Amino acid sequence: MFAQSPSKLAGKKRWGSIRNLTQLAHSSCGIETSVALNGFPSSWSLIIASNAGKLMVVSYIAKALILLSSEGARVKRNMINKNLIEIYDSWLASGSPQQEGFDWISTREKWLDRFSADSEFIESLPKSIDRSQLREICASKEVPIRQRFLAVMIWGYGDRAYGPFRVGQMFNQSNTDELLSEAFDLAESGNPIQAYTYLSKNRIHGLGPSYTSKFVSFCTPRTVSAPIFDSFISMWLASYAKSDFEGFSLSSQNWNIQRYSRYVEWIQEHALNLNANPDDLELVIFRDAEDKFSKSSKWATK
Repeated sequence: MFAQSPSKLAGKKRWGSIRNLTQLAHSSCGIETSVALNGFPSSWSLIIASNAGKLMVVSYIAKALILLSSEGARVKRNMINKNLIEIYDSWLASGSPQQEGFDWISTREKWLDRFSADSEFIESLPKSIDRSQLREICASKEVPIRQRFLAVMIWGYGDRAYGPFRVGQMFNQSNTDELLSEAFDLAESGNPIQAYTYLSKNRIHGLGPSYTSKFVSFCTPRTVSAPIFDSFISMWLASYAKSDFEGFSLSSQNWNIQRYSRYVEWIQEHALNLNANPDDLELVIFRDAEDKFSKSSKWATK
């Protein structure tokens, strides 16, 4: 029954083998087990049956379970991008710092001039807007879609003086609110790829793929992969994960539903393997990219 060495089991059959050994241990030898949700044993509590003749079987099963668990964890770790592992582990070691808020106050008057009808909302925004505040705004049923979008754009453009003009151009289109509402509903229901696809096929003048990914990201539940894809992310992927995106253009300047879908899935795969929030992985990539590609960035050293 135990002739085959556990270490030689095929990777895709590993979990099935663990389950079989677990069931055998429980039914035949009186072993109680506890299995982690990610598919690998987290702890084993051995209750030795009264029949002393089963002690060797118990020992063998326990060793087999340990081998399968450690080998499975090693295989899973090797499946993901080592560069991302390195910067994520470093981020965890430093206390998992979140991105600081962006002080946009230097452009406040321009936003107020361009969006006078939304002046009360704009004035209510904090001097420094961070990601968690944007999520609260986008999740609030009391904030209309226009102002949810405005908040994301104010954060995205930051202290760039041309931001209010560009966003103003977007709202010159008669159906902008309608298009944003449809995309929001898709994102909020946990379908960021569909939301991105919808705005790709139903364009808002002046709204490109990068800022679309920002809006979609903050409208999507945090547990669902909906990472921002901008120029910094694009450069990092091209430099440190190019083989993971073979056959895809990594430019953030043009619409590409297949590339965005692959990126969303790539982040989700890594989030599951690292037991991380998807947006935290995007954040650590963004920080590392700023540090490497833009020494003059406000967040380059943070």
